Amino acid sequence: MRDEMPDEVLAGFVERVESGDVAGVVAHLISAAPEDWGNGCNWDWKEANGERFDKFIQTVLAASGAKLSPELVSELLGHYETVLVDQPDATDRGLVMFGRYLAARVDEITEYVTVNIVDVSKSPDASWPTADLEEIARDSAKLSKRLSQRPTAN
Repeated sequence: MRDEMPDEVLAGFVERVESGDVAGVVAHLISAAPEDWGNGCNWDWKEANGERFDKFIQTVLAASGAKLSPELVSELLGHYETVLVDQPDATDRGLVMFGRYLAARVDEITEYVTVNIVDVSKSPDASWPTADLEEIARDSAKLSKRLSQRPTAN
């Protein structure tokens, strides 16, 4: 198990994004270990810098083009919603970001399921995963659109 990321390291990532090095931070995160961003990391810093952390997460996820691992996205959004719990629309914003992430990766996920799971499926309907994933993608896109149009989901 890794030690928690020091506050100054997280602050450095945030400062790099604020100064315009979004691509550099995204490149680092693509190869990051999700546990570096795991539960219990940097709570005091995140709470003291909630607005900066909010903008950091939104910027990085938007710029990543859904290239971050699902585990890392889950960690980042879990912290996002927990740290910003006092903001009533933080959960909505988190859902919008996760919906966009899933919608962007649905083709990749569908291909993985089709190649790796359908062949070993005991289901009489071997097309079920693809149809279900397509439905999830449509639902995610609808949820993302609906939440982004709400006045609180800016």
